[in-house]
Parts: sequence; structure tokens; C-alpha cells
Amino acid sequence: MQALTQIKELPEWDLIEAWQFSEFSRRHDADGFFPAGTSRAGRKIDSRRLAGYWQVMCRLTWVCLGVTAAQTLGLHAVVINDYSSAVHDRFAGGFPSAPVPNTSSAFLGLSYNWSGVGWDPGDLRRNFAMISSQFFVYASHFQPGSTLHFYSPALGSVVSYSWSPITDVTRFRFNHPVTGQPGDFSIGKLSAPLDPAHGITPYPILQMPNPSQYLGLPLLTYGYGGTGGTAGPRIGADTIHGFADLDLYPLNAGDSVADTYTIYHLDGGQPGNTRYQSGDSSGPLFVPWNGVLALVGTHSAIGTDSNGNFYNFDNFIPAYLTEMTTRGIVFATVPEPADYAWGTALGLVAFAAARRVCARSSMGGEEFLGLCAAPSAISRTRASSRSSVAGSGGRFKRRVAAGPSGGGRIRRLQGRRRT
Repeated sequence: MQALTQIKELPEWDLIEAWQFSEFSRRHDADGFFPAGTSRAGRKIDSRRLAGYWQVMCRLTWVCLGVTAAQTLGLHAVVINDYSSAVHDRFAGGFPSAPVPNTSSAFLGLSYNWSGVGWDPGDLRRNFAMISSQFFVYASHFQPGSTLHFYSPALGSVVSYSWSPITDVTRFRFNHPVTGQPGDFSIGKLSAPLDPAHGITPYPILQMPNPSQYLGLPLLTYGYGGTGGTAGPRIGADTIHGFADLDLYPLNAGDSVADTYTIYHLDGGQPGNTRYQSGDSSGPLFVPWNGVLALVGTHSAIGTDSNGNFYNFDNFIPAYLTEMTTRGIVFATVPEPADYAWGTALGLVAFAAARRVCARSSMGGEEFLGLCAAPSAISRTRASSRSSVAGSGGRFKRRVAAGPSGGGRIRRLQGRRRT
């Protein structure tokens, strides 16, 4: 109950109107996730009129996961059930200036390479993950600053890189695969590629042939630790439970058109299960795959349903691969086709009907997003050529995208707080 109490301590904004829809008419094709009744061109639709959907009024409270520290007093870190520093901390100490890797045999992430996850020295809560030697992923509403830090396992020290977060050439905001609306998933580009001498390894993206094959997969979640992230990042364990569409933009006029596609996982009360907190946005979500950390998402939002169940929501990166290719983003995927049988053997559950909540709201002075996707009345807080990659521990398909190098413009969201 501690985490729920902390959520209640966040600023509460005007209650807003939302719609909850069934997802029985959802279908999938090789290029993305398309609800029935929508076109790939992304025409603007009123989802309430689609066959098989119904409208439900909900009362929601919304706050961005990336709100300022002044608004989140009492929120000290990602909440992990039965937390232990030896089990869950990436570093044993010294963070952020001289971090010492956690080499405890009890460490949840001991078998994996975490070098490709960096942090913003200007706000230690902001974490992000590399998907190639120059591109990294993050949540649009919680963009890192221009200086980025990594722990170099080759040097045993922190190394610094830079990027320009205010130019469209280095900052790419991505659109919903159906509606074409700009959402909460973004990619940045370093000013220069990672230096091989630093031994920093980027991560492949998990691309399964069918969305049902993601359900039930184990997760490793990455969040900040200590007040303001000063204690170093922490790693928890969860399971993928479902998919959800979000209608987050524009800020003050929810238009009933989905703009962000997510996956969600619940805190089931098991040891290691996580609850994201304000400031965890942009952190990576991984599926362990044949000894490699495979990316599936970036943290975006949190919430509870009327039964008190806690939800964590992440941008679902595989849904954006087509647009990433078109826009010239270099990335890699797993598994190899021969590995599909192995993935199926994980005991994947049958694909269940997802649910969507689309909402509109306003908030003062912050870059702000809401969140959606619980199956009942919800109170919300925003929380191919083959090649091997050195140090990855495995082989995976690489996509070297053809297309324009520029990206879409990111709007700065300025809301207003209602009193």
C-alpha cells in the first residue's frame, strides 16, 4: 500500500472524461497493429463508432510520470517488492560519478550486459537505452538533456556523450501505427557514434511474428533508485500482461484518436515485481532472450484500477519498427527465424482481448501525458541483413533503414492547471 499512498500524494487535477472500448475487433498484420475500421494511412476516426466498441464514462486523475521533483516529494525510487540492494541494484555503490558494478551472485541482472543503458547527469531519474551505436530510445514527455553518461565496462569509469535535443535531425518522435498521430515514443541520435573502446553494447528489439507471443514473457524493468535517482538504478522482474492504446495528445483536447501503443504489466505482489514512480519515464523494459537483453518498451505511465490493481505502461517499440525503418533509424531485432520455436516453448498464453481507454486532460506548466488501458474504472498517474554485434552475446537481424534522415517535430506541450 505504500506505493498507492505515494500516488495519492501527487497533485490531483480536474477529473476528466474517458472512453473505454472492447478490443475484440483488433487485427494484426506484418507491418503493425491495426484495429478493424482503420486505414494504414491513419485517417482520423471516432473510435466510439467502430463496430464492437462501446462507450463507458470513467473518472480519472492524471499526472505525468516525468513531473518535477518539487511535485513528487515522497517518491524516492521505483518500488520493488521485497527490495534488496544485492538483488536489485545495478551498481554496488559510487553512483553517479564512480559507479561500482554489482557483482553479487544474488543480483537479478548479473548474467546480462547493462552497458547500453545510460543516464542524464542533469536528472539522474532519466534513463535511456541504445538500440545501435548512435540511436537511443526514450519517452517523448521525459526527454534527456544534451549530455548523456554511460558506465564503460572496458574502462571501468563513466564516459560522456552528447546530442542535440532541439533539432529535428537528431530527435525523432514517432506516430501511432494506425492513426499517424504523434505519440509518447521518441528516438534520439548521438552527435558521434559510441566509441568501440568504451565497450558499450546496444540492444536489439524483440520482434515476434505474432503479438500473442509477447504475452506471458518475463520482463526485466529498469528504474531509478534513491531520492532523485542518487542511489543508482534498480532492476525488477515482471511479466507482460497485455496491450493498450493511448490517446494522449493534444494535451487539452483529447480527440478520441489513439496516438501511443503500449504494453502493460501488473504488480502481482510477487518478489521483484515493480511499480513505476514519477520520474521513471523513458527507462527501458527488457525481455531476456537467449542470454541477451531484448528491448520491448520504454516506461510511460502508471495507474490503478477500481480493484486496487497497479498497472505499469510502456511504449511498445515493436509496433513502431516500420516507421523507424522509413525514417532512417538503424536498429537490430531478435530472434532469428530459427529461434521462433524456442520462443513458443516459453509457454506463451493465448492472445486475450485488450482494452483501451482514451482520455483528455489538462495540466499546468509541465510536459504531460495521461495513461490508459485497465479493464475497469481507472484512476491514473502518468507515471534485413544478418550481422553480429560485438559483445551482444548473440546474433540478430540488423535493419539498416533507408529513407530521410530527418524526423518529425516534437511539440512542446504547455497545459494549464485548473483550480
